[in-house]
Amino acid sequence: MTDSTHGLTAMDSAATPAHSARNAPASLERLIAEHQPRVERLAYRLLGWSDDVGDVVQDVFVRALRGRRRFRSESSVSTWLTRITINACRSHRRRSAVRRVFTPASADEATAEHHGEDAHRDERCERVRDAIRALPLKYREVVVLRYLEDLPVREVAKLLAVRRNAVEVRLLRARKYLRSDLKPLMDDSP
Repeated sequence: MTDSTHGLTAMDSAATPAHSARNAPASLERLIAEHQPRVERLAYRLLGWSDDVGDVVQDVFVRALRGRRRFRSESSVSTWLTRITINACRSHRRRSAVRRVFTPASADEATAEHHGEDAHRDERCERVRDAIRALPLKYREVVVLRYLEDLPVREVAKLLAVRRNAVEVRLLRARKYLRSDLKPLMDDSP
């Protein structure tokens, strides 16, 4: 049942409100089971491999549940959830920035946490992740959607509500940033 609207229409198309209320939990469970891995992967990448992914994924499905009646089937459920995920990640980053202003973590805590994560990851992958994480947001979004999620440029433009040529320019600039940041890694490769 990939990219179908079955999960949404089952929640909304029932004959009676009572029937709809009984079917909503099962339909929501199917929707989550089908799309959660992709939503998690996308959120993880958009947030720069942050530990807050669980909260954002939960927020995505809450938003989807609340907005299910506005879903018009003009796109696939997958595309709709991708757009919700992008917006949820943006909202999370804004809230996190405000929290950091009022409750900054000590440098020692952040460093210890970072080293604990690095011990379990391949150094090359971590360097690539760091380079992507360091990209300005508008470049990180296009890189994640185009190269890591393997979406066509046309779809990336639609999801980000920008023109196709804006996506292409952002990709060009992102590659320039990444080439510069990853040059030592490329020079070290066999």
